[in-house]
Amino acid sequence: KEAEAAGYESLESKLEKGGRYGYMDYTGAWLIEPSLSGAKPFVEGLAAVAVNGKWGMIDTAGNTVIPFDYDSVQSVSSGVIVCHSDRGWTIFVKMKKDA
Repeated sequence: KEAEAAGYESLESKLEKGGRYGYMDYTGAWLIEPSLSGAKPFVEGLAAVAVNGKWGMIDTAGNTVIPFDYDSVQSVSSGVIVCHSDRGWTIFVKMKKDA
């Protein structure tokens, strides 16, 4: 097996390949190549991911939404994101984008 499913929500699946994580769409195309040191499933369109051991958040296009400055990032819950670093706790509230 080339990659192993490790969690999913909607159309994006988190996969592990060679000790690195990435995301694949329902057609089997990589949305984000397996280059992440840690990753959680997408929730509310965002996923907590780690780059070189530091956590942040990305959207489904792979754009950084929260910088990779944190020791831990919790998945979105009702639009609230909780992050922790050596500076303490930080809380972000997800805003809706007008069409």
